[in-house]
Amino acid sequence: MQLILFSKMFQPLSLTRFAEIVAETGLEGVDLTVRSNGYVKPGEALEKLPEAVEIFESKGLKVPMITTEIT
Repeated sequence: MQLILFSKMFQPLSLTRFAEIVAETGLEGVDLTVRSNGYVKPGEALEKLPEAVEIFESKGLKVPMITTEIT
């Protein structure tokens, strides 16, 4: 089982700073918000999502899950 952190409440922080904090906690990764008010906007996901994942992977973290606003 992976222990991951939901990213919504950290959105005021940059992705880099958020990744640093998560890495410091010893958690394994994040559930990244991909929605209009999230870290990655849906219209930019093709370009920005791989960049976001790279930031977390550079800190030894995973992004095994994303939360969208698709209903």
